[in-house]
Amino acid sequence: MKIHLYTIAWNDIALLPFYLSYYGDWVDRIIVYDDGSDDGCLELFRAHPKVDLRAFPAKQDSFVLTANALWDYAWSESRNIADWVVIANIDEFFWHRDGMRTYLSKCTENRITVIKPLGYEMVGDAFPPVGSDLLRSLPMGVPMWGLDKQQIFNPGAISDMDFGVGRHVSSPIGRVKVTDPPEAKLLHYKYVDMTGYHNPRQDALKARLLKGDRDRGYGSHYNATTQERMRSFLWLKHHAGRVVDG
Repeated sequence: MKIHLYTIAWNDIALLPFYLSYYGDWVDRIIVYDDGSDDGCLELFRAHPKVDLRAFPAKQDSFVLTANALWDYAWSESRNIADWVVIANIDEFFWHRDGMRTYLSKCTENRITVIKPLGYEMVGDAFPPVGSDLLRSLPMGVPMWGLDKQQIFNPGAISDMDFGVGRHVSSPIGRVKVTDPPEAKLLHYKYVDMTGYHNPRQDALKARLLKGDRDRGYGSHYNATTQERMRSFLWLKHHAGRVVDG
């Protein structure tokens, strides 16, 4: 069974070592579209034997629309080569208690073609040391509607995922059989280390929004104040339960 992973990166050095270690254990190829990282990410990508590093396409006036167009076509090169493709941002980790390869193998046997996960906003005070198991070091989170993205699918069975902006919704076309009920989990590691990571990251992403993004209202969540972000963080900590077993 072959699994290909597609991602976009820009200055993701805080999460990238965990991402490469985690996905490198169970995917066969990692296709990265980097948008000009200068924080050490490129060196990590180039050193990893499974990474196929590429430049992010020209953005015109909108990063969001360029990224959305990329997700609509980039994965099609895996058709007739890979059994599954995974699309995951650097802060997104798919997890199943049996291991993702084992789970996807069972899905193949059951003729499943699209994975519908349970989405969680994860929360933590700080990232663990590099080399640690991120998911078991920061296992607490809150189920969140809109984070249950259908981002793993069979490229031979699906002709088009028809992703909406941000991939929060999709309307797959082809031989569609979605997991029901959902078993895999999609863990979003955004609300971690508010002072050292979250707030600086949100401010940096806000500053990178292009005119077309701002005009269309894309990325408006980056406008939250430091106080508003902290309230969200505290709410998550208060309501969080254990998401990752073991």
